[in-house]
Amino acid sequence: MIRLTRRTLLAGASALTAVGTLSFRALAAQRTYYALLVACTDYPNLPKKNWLIGPKNDAGLVRDYL
Repeated sequence: MIRLTRRTLLAGASALTAVGTLSFRALAAQRTYYALLVACTDYPNLPKKNWLIGPKNDAGLVRDYL
């Protein structure tokens, strides 16, 4: 018969936690994530001097990073 001590209780709890963590990671790895990248450069209601230059480049860099 298994004697229930603090050591066996902690060992069992640790084992269950490890198995649960590994199962959760496996499920998370199977998911597909999506990101919507919006890069507004031209603003028709503003003068051209106020249009932004960087967002178009930033969106490409973020896409490559993801």
